[in-house]
Amino acid sequence: MNDTIKALPGEGDVRTQVRVRRECAVCEEPATKRITYLYEGYRSNPASSAYHYDDCTWCSDDEAFACDEHTREVERDAPEGMQWAGTFDGTKPHLSHMLLCWIVRDD
Repeated sequence: MNDTIKALPGEGDVRTQVRVRRECAVCEEPATKRITYLYEGYRSNPASSAYHYDDCTWCSDDEAFACDEHTREVERDAPEGMQWAGTFDGTKPHLSHMLLCWIVRDD
């Protein structure tokens, strides 16, 4: 065995992942909605995840999250070159995973 590398930086580190709810883009309260955006001309734009799809319901080129109070505001605030695509109610049990993300916590 080669003795020049005994241990790599970070080798053996332990991290814990925690699943947390995303925050509203406006007020940082817990989000209840996931808002998706697609590039303009998405069906003919090769850069878009909806390129050449007939059903673009689940396609997303970017996303934001909002509470009930700020949903319309976040929907209208699409990133430049994009347009609103869909709003998903993450409080419904079958869509709740859309509001959650994993963060890594050092132990």
